[in-house]
Amino acid sequence: MDIKLITEFRDNEVQRPRVLVVSHERSGTHFLMNSLENCFNYTAFPWLNFDWGSVPVNFYSTADIRNFFTTMTGYRLKNVIKSHHPMVFFHDNLDLLTSHFKILYIYRHPIDTLRSYWRLIDKVGWVEGPKGLSFDSFIKAPPLGYCMRYHMEQLPSMFHRWYYHVGPWLDIASKNEAVMAVRYESLDDQFEDTLHQIGRFLCTSPSNVIRPNRTKNVIMPDVDQQDRQAYQVSHQTVLFLKKIAGDLLNRLNYDLDIR
Repeated sequence: MDIKLITEFRDNEVQRPRVLVVSHERSGTHFLMNSLENCFNYTAFPWLNFDWGSVPVNFYSTADIRNFFTTMTGYRLKNVIKSHHPMVFFHDNLDLLTSHFKILYIYRHPIDTLRSYWRLIDKVGWVEGPKGLSFDSFIKAPPLGYCMRYHMEQLPSMFHRWYYHVGPWLDIASKNEAVMAVRYESLDDQFEDTLHQIGRFLCTSPSNVIRPNRTKNVIMPDVDQQDRQAYQVSHQTVLFLKKIAGDLLNRLNYDLDIR
């Protein structure tokens, strides 16, 4: 990581806690990060990208992860740290993280999340995941390619991947006061109220309440909503999804109607 990317809060600025934003891909990550920049004076660009090729970390080494975040505690860090890693990557360092950082985990309806990811994967010029499939088939396809850098083990389907990402992070957020779950739909539909909830979590008040552009800094923004027929999932697939995640979907009050 280029040390020049790091920015710190100056003495004459309101001091905010260090922030780590975590999500499954295409869950509104940059919408939340840009909201933190607009309203709490964090730096969302450049963010610190906790990912392959961006930081010199062996992500399968508990010690390497600990060393990275220990180094970050030496800064009055203004940059948002961004990660798409499941909870299992952080579990053994959770005490360190929750002592020195506030963790915001943003989640989104799985159909919207995976639909956006499906389109991204088909557009990019590398094998990020299963390509060339209908949306219905994509949901049920096993993960492959570059997206597996966020895996500890293989999973049966892309939907399982969403389920095993969101569920454990929400469980931690329900038990640990240094971790907050942010519902994408609430940030989108009740922006001001949600920002004040985030402010209470950060133990600081927003400097402004200015809604950012949701697509700012997003790779290949998902703005095409034309061919809704292409997003359909079969009745059999709906049953498959409910069998896997019915408990979590009910907990989050997410139905599986195509939206």
